[in-house]
Amino acid sequence: MYPCTLPTAPVSRSFGHWTNLLETWESGFTFASHRPCNATDREMNGPSSVAAPIHRLPLDILRNLCCCFLLPKEITSLIVTTRTQHLKEDQIIWAYHINQRFPTPSFLCLKAPSSLQPGLRHYRQRVNATRRQLSVASGTYKLVGFTQDTGNGNKTPCSAIVSVTGYFFQGTVNIEKGTIHNNKCEGKWQKGYFGAEKGQWTMSMQEVLPTNKGFFVYQGTLDQSGTVVKGTFTWSCFPQKVRGCFTFSVVKHAIGKT
Repeated sequence: MYPCTLPTAPVSRSFGHWTNLLETWESGFTFASHRPCNATDREMNGPSSVAAPIHRLPLDILRNLCCCFLLPKEITSLIVTTRTQHLKEDQIIWAYHINQRFPTPSFLCLKAPSSLQPGLRHYRQRVNATRRQLSVASGTYKLVGFTQDTGNGNKTPCSAIVSVTGYFFQGTVNIEKGTIHNNKCEGKWQKGYFGAEKGQWTMSMQEVLPTNKGFFVYQGTLDQSGTVVKGTFTWSCFPQKVRGCFTFSVVKHAIGKT
């Protein structure tokens, strides 16, 4: 989403690795008492007891900590506690957290593209965005997921390539062999539509397969990131008897396919 160099360290919250990094920094004080902070203090009091030396770390180490070991709310606490205002506008740190929470590709984007560079304000703008502040991003997408019948639990993997224009979409779907029944085949998604219900984005379509009469009706809800849709399906011929649930995830843009 943002053209910047992000830390390559694994995203984990290893407290042992965190304290080892801090111990390489010479000055260690707790911001509460301004007394020397040793390993025992850290074991007893946790990460907050070493907040003061963090903001005095070299910038590359500080960025690595903020990206790979601290949650956004912990970074904001650090900013308030130590008055490290430059962290509020650090593009690398906040671009990393925006990409982590709202990965691309996604069906959703801010309706009014932010003029802000990646920073705390931009992060909060996306996190707090309501449905009315988001819009559907036109394009071609690939989804992978599965359906599962309510009656017998049959689980069928599938993938689809969809083309989105405004609030409408259509595409092709590849059905794999199910755990109990269903054979591999290729069908189509038609009459796809993005709607709204109770402050959330919804996604609905009809699935037509060469192996079945009629069509399957899918109705689901997008998550906040716009990358996962979950919902239920029914068969038009026996909607009360043949039904189930589904989960699809956007995995990549399908460039050059329709």
